[in-house]
Amino acid sequence: MQTSDNKEKVKRRPLLVKQPARALMIDVSRPFESDVATIMCDALDNLFAVACTTAGPTRIPLASILILSTYPEILMPLSYIKGNMARIQGATSDLRMRLRENSVDNQDAGCVGKGVLDALRSYVSQLNTMAQPSNSFHQLEIIIISCHSTDHIIKQIEAVNSLIDIQHIKRIMVVSVNDGNNENYNSVNTSQTSSTSPTISTDPLPITGLIDAQILDNDPLGFHNLFYWWLTNDSSDNEHLHIVFSSPQGDIDEPLTIKCDLYERLLSPTQLPFIESYTLHPDSASCKSVFPSTSKATGMTVPIHKIKITNLLPTSSVCESLVFGMPMIVQATTCWKVDWDELDKNQNNFKALCHLLLTKDLVMLGKLQPETNSKQKGGKQQDCQLLPRGTFLILPAPNGTLLVKSIAVRELILPFRERQSDEEIPEKSLNIVQTCLSQIDMSRLYNPLLQDSGLFECLKYKPKPNNCSNRQHKRQSNKSWPSPVPVKVTPGEPITVTSGYSNQSDYNNILLSRKSTFLTHLE
Repeated sequence: MQTSDNKEKVKRRPLLVKQPARALMIDVSRPFESDVATIMCDALDNLFAVACTTAGPTRIPLASILILSTYPEILMPLSYIKGNMARIQGATSDLRMRLRENSVDNQDAGCVGKGVLDALRSYVSQLNTMAQPSNSFHQLEIIIISCHSTDHIIKQIEAVNSLIDIQHIKRIMVVSVNDGNNENYNSVNTSQTSSTSPTISTDPLPITGLIDAQILDNDPLGFHNLFYWWLTNDSSDNEHLHIVFSSPQGDIDEPLTIKCDLYERLLSPTQLPFIESYTLHPDSASCKSVFPSTSKATGMTVPIHKIKITNLLPTSSVCESLVFGMPMIVQATTCWKVDWDELDKNQNNFKALCHLLLTKDLVMLGKLQPETNSKQKGGKQQDCQLLPRGTFLILPAPNGTLLVKSIAVRELILPFRERQSDEEIPEKSLNIVQTCLSQIDMSRLYNPLLQDSGLFECLKYKPKPNNCSNRQHKRQSNKSWPSPVPVKVTPGEPITVTSGYSNQSDYNNILLSRKSTFLTHLE
C-alpha cells in the first residue's frame, strides 16, 4: 500500500522556457537622425555580444533585422543567435553602414505594414523548413523603432490587419524615439497621412490588442533597457514558488500558500567567460560551471519550490556576510492555469504580505521543503527526505515585490578569528586616510546603470581560438625546419636575397623530399 507522500504528485515546470523569435524593424525615414542610429547600434551590438556568449539555454533563439525606407529590406534574415557571433557582428556592421547611407532626407513611404507582413512571412517560412516544431522559440515578436509618433505607425499596421495571421504574433512593440526635435514633425505628419490613408474602422481590430506603444528617450540607457528586455523571461505558463505559512485557523491540513513567480535580477557571472573578474573567491574563479545546452534542456524539468516560513526577524539584524547566491525577485503569480478567483485572492494575499513586512520593518526566514515523493536515481529509489533543506531570506521592497536570497546555516559557517586591538590610532594615519577619502566623489545612491566593467568590449573583441585541430598543431610543431643562416652585409656590396637555406643544394634536397612525400601520400 502506498503512503500518502508517495501518492502526492510533485509539481514541476519545464526548465526551458520558450522565448519568441524577434524581428527588429527600423524606420529610417525623416526625422531619423544619425545620432539615433549610432546609439541604437551600440546597444544592439552589446546585446548580441552577451546573447551569443552566455552559457546555458538560449535567451534569444532567433532574430532578424529589417530596414524600412522606400520599401522594406531584410538586412539579416531570421538567424540563430547562440554561438553565431561572427555573423551577427557582420550584420550589425552592415546595419551601421546602411543607416549612415540613409542619413540624408528619406521621405516616409508608409511601408511599415508591408514590413510587418514580410517579417511574418519570413517567420512562417522558417517554421515550415523545420522537420519538427522548435522547442526553443514560440511565436514572433516584432519591434518597430521609428522617430514618428506611435499613432502614425499603428495606423499603418492596422491598415494590413486583414492580412496578418495573428496566431503567429506574440506582440508588436512600437517604439517612438524622442530626440527632442521631432514633435512638430510627428503632429504634422500624422495629420497629413490620416487624410490620405484609407479609413480605419473605429471598432477594435484583432491586431490592436497585440500592439504595445512606447516612447523612448534618445540616450544609451534607454536603448540598453529596451534591448536587454530580450534576455528576460516573462512566461506565465507556470508558477515558480510557493510560500507556505501555518494556517491562520490552526488547521494543519490547510496552510496558507501564496503562489509566486521568480524573476532574475542579474545575469549570473558564472554563465559568462570572465567569471574571475567578478569574484574574489579563488575556487569560484577557477571552477568551470557546466550549463545544459538548449537541446539538452528540452524536456528537463525543475520542481515548483516550496519555502515554509519559520521565523520573522528585524531587518537590521541580518548580517550581510551570511547572505549569498543569486537574488531573485518574487511577485504574485500570473499563471494562466490558475483559476481566476484564486488568482485574485492570491494577489491580494501577496500585497498584504508585502505591506505588513514593510511597515513593520521585518524579514522572513524559511526552509526549502524537499520533494515529498521518492525519485529514481541510478536504478535505486532515493528518499528525497534525506536531502538537506536550505534556508532562505525573504525581504520586502517598497515597489510591492519581495527579494529572496540564500542565507548561511551552521554547516556552511567557517570559524573566523577577529583581530581586536585596543591601541589608539595614530593621528598621522587618520589624517592620511581622511585626505584620501575627501578626494573621492560622494554619491547619494548606487546606480548600476552608471557603472560598467568593460564586459561588452571584451566579449566583442575576444581573441578567437585557433581552428586547427590538435593533430594538425602537433604535426606543425614536429616539423624540423632548417635554421636560417645570418648574412653579413658589407656596405657597397650588392645584396642577394635567398630562401634562408645555407646553400642551393640543401634547398633542392628539401624540395625533392617534399615531392616524394606528397607522391607517396597520393598512392
